[in-house]
Amino acid sequence: MIKQAQKEYDLGEREMWNSISILDEIMDSIKESNPELADKATMKYIGLLYKGHFPLDFAVEVVNELHSKDADGRNMTGKHWTLEQINETARAKRISFPSHTTDGDKLYAFNSFWHDVHLSGASEEQIFDEAYQFYFNDEDYTGEWGKPFKYYHAMSE
Repeated sequence: MIKQAQKEYDLGEREMWNSISILDEIMDSIKESNPELADKATMKYIGLLYKGHFPLDFAVEVVNELHSKDADGRNMTGKHWTLEQINETARAKRISFPSHTTDGDKLYAFNSFWHDVHLSGASEEQIFDEAYQFYFNDEDYTGEWGKPFKYYHAMSE
């Protein structure tokens, strides 16, 4: 319908953004009735609108759902490191990130990696350094999409 209208009526940017706003409202209702479909659509939207990088608000949602167990078997959820801690540590280590890296990419990457390996016996510093190497200093970090979102996208399918 949108494509047809664009062909026939020479829709401008304002009309296209208004149509996206309507679709966004529809997505909210779909989340309740069909979460799996909503998740697939969200992945496509992020790929299109954010070029495969985490918008911060979406990264916060995803990070809040991360979970692992501590050494005693208790559930641990959510972020381990705040964005401020990540950026401060990166500055102190003189780490630079690939262009187009978003704060959402960083928040997801470092926290998801921590949840995956924190029981390995590695120190906090080692985990941080390994997360950076895995997500941001890797040959898979090519093209438009960043590796954090590529990885999340692959794991969520």
